[in-house]
Amino acid sequence: LYTDPYIIDGRWIDTDWVFRNLGSDYKVIIVGDAAMSSYELMARGGNINWYDWNSEPGIDWLRKFNRFYRKVIWLNPIPRNKWPYVRSIQAMQSLVTMVPCSTLRELAQACRRLAQN
Repeated sequence: LYTDPYIIDGRWIDTDWVFRNLGSDYKVIIVGDAAMSSYELMARGGNINWYDWNSEPGIDWLRKFNRFYRKVIWLNPIPRNKWPYVRSIQAMQSLVTMVPCSTLRELAQACRRLAQN
């Protein structure tokens, strides 16, 4: 989990640390277009950074987040009408609640959704 959008080595928090230290009552907000190669999502070692190795596929980490945290939402700036054409979005939608977020109105709707019980 990178701490800024620059995705620089060393600027991350170990995902296992998050599970150990942040209780299931936290709300998780994932931000991104989710348009990634199948390799990045499904393969061991799949990563945006060629020099980092993930022993577990990204999709397994999404499953862990979804099981552990009660509120997980993915904010996606790609318009919803384009989602059916992106295989990785289809795969992730079955695991986490994905909502469009290309306008302030959509962002407000997403925040309301997170605030609901």
